[in-house]
Amino acid sequence: MIGRLKLQLETRFFILGQIVLFFFASNYLMSSFNCRLDISKSGRFQLTDSTKKIVNELQETVYIDAYYSSDIPAEYKARITLAQEILKEIQSVNSNKVKLRFYDPDSSESDKERAIELGIEPQTLQKIEMSSAQVKSAFLGVSLTMGKLSETIPVVFFAEEVEYQILSNLKKMIRKQKNASSGLGIIVEEGSLDAPQPGPRSGKDTFGVFVYQAFAPEYGSVFSFGVNEDPLPEDLDTVLIVGSPELTDLGRYHIDQFLMRGGNLLIFAKSMDFNLQSPSQMGQLTMGSQGFAQPVQNISGYNEFFSHYGFSVNTDMVFDKVNSMPMGPIVQTEQGGFGRYHYPLWVLVGNEADNFSTSNPITRDQEILLLPWVSSLEMLSSKQPNVVIEPVIKSTASAFRKADYLFIGEKEVAKMDNLPDGEEYNLALHLKGKFISYFKDKTLPQFANQTDFKESNDEGTESNIFVMGTPYLVSDLLILREFRELYQGANVPFLMNLIDIVQGDEDLVLARSKKPAFESLKTFSPSEEWVFSILNIFALPFLIGIFAIVRLKSRNQGKWRNF
Repeated sequence: MIGRLKLQLETRFFILGQIVLFFFASNYLMSSFNCRLDISKSGRFQLTDSTKKIVNELQETVYIDAYYSSDIPAEYKARITLAQEILKEIQSVNSNKVKLRFYDPDSSESDKERAIELGIEPQTLQKIEMSSAQVKSAFLGVSLTMGKLSETIPVVFFAEEVEYQILSNLKKMIRKQKNASSGLGIIVEEGSLDAPQPGPRSGKDTFGVFVYQAFAPEYGSVFSFGVNEDPLPEDLDTVLIVGSPELTDLGRYHIDQFLMRGGNLLIFAKSMDFNLQSPSQMGQLTMGSQGFAQPVQNISGYNEFFSHYGFSVNTDMVFDKVNSMPMGPIVQTEQGGFGRYHYPLWVLVGNEADNFSTSNPITRDQEILLLPWVSSLEMLSSKQPNVVIEPVIKSTASAFRKADYLFIGEKEVAKMDNLPDGEEYNLALHLKGKFISYFKDKTLPQFANQTDFKESNDEGTESNIFVMGTPYLVSDLLILREFRELYQGANVPFLMNLIDIVQGDEDLVLARSKKPAFESLKTFSPSEEWVFSILNIFALPFLIGIFAIVRLKSRNQGKWRNF
């Protein structure tokens, strides 16, 4: 009997030792593999298929040199570690062509000097303790090298942004190798909004911040040109028409033939004109009390031309008192609380309110957009029988619209007692297919190149037209502090994605949509709370009872065998 007990003890110690040994050995072996799995609903930390595709198709070795300081406050280490894990995962997709190297500028003076030479400047991190706060400088940047080309990302901190930062710079270097242009142009004529360098000229009717600080650093230079005299360059894929440019017959012909050869038009229409008070000294937008809007002078000619392709822009503005942007200083409300005034002419559209088409790639993954001073659109499907016209953004049923002449000042808008009529207005349309030329049954303009005239898209060629009822989607006005988060996090990525999609390149669309966020917890319904309460009360005692019965039964069986 004693010998049997001794053997059992030795066996148990042996098995326990094997388990401990296996635990440490498996952890050591698995540490060299990337075993991170993102099972969250948002999937913000999971690589997209586009990233895997581009990395696997690399023709030349890419070196990712990551400069991360080791001496950093503890509260930042978790985020930095996660960012480094994303870099490791990108490298593991194609370890033959991607070489990842980590450097610690805190422990090596040469690494520190190299980081500064590359343009990676130390970032200021605040270390918070019980009774004080200290400032610490840390390097958090990455350099990419492919052949003779290199790109520097000064700050790679948020794990959600790492994939987009690496992928966009990879594509930028690949484009440079191929000497490819951005393929984007902007029509500049009387009545159109301009895109000057950000500075004193920036305002409501400019969008230079988007062009020079968002698009150009990633894709290269953007062409600006008139169309009333010269045709559009052959290397253009997509043209932006922002505002309501005055077009001659020759200008219309040039746009028409650009569309017929397979080009894409992105139209941000302006049908109403108005003046606005300047932002106040506090950097806040002041609508004032006398703002007045009226139709632009050339809107009838504008609609006469573009209605041929399947749409027109109404001379109205859409109001939504329920889904609108809060702005201005905090004031006391009529209910006695405090809050900001919701300006109904700055309409917020989102997927939770079912404003977006979930089948169209342009809006499928979009969460929210801010549409300032937006007009409604009309679909004219019979004009183009071979073109599919789809509303991709609509207002909610809580919206209403006022046409032609209207006050837009805060006080006047607040006094409006219009009731919604339950209609959902078209705010953006996507037209795709084989278009018929505006000039098919018309005399061609003087000085037009008649030998290359196309009556429709060539066989196998399709064009895209995207039209939105506001020219202010990426207006420089939105860089004011109170709107900047929506501008950078929603409106700018939307336009960048739109350009990519119509040009047939969706590699960056999903990666661009990822952003740092704190996911809100989903509340339980009353029935779910009841179920979990019952489980908390009875489940644990029930399981303990089952375990006790099984244990007693096994002991009794052992006694009978020994007996």
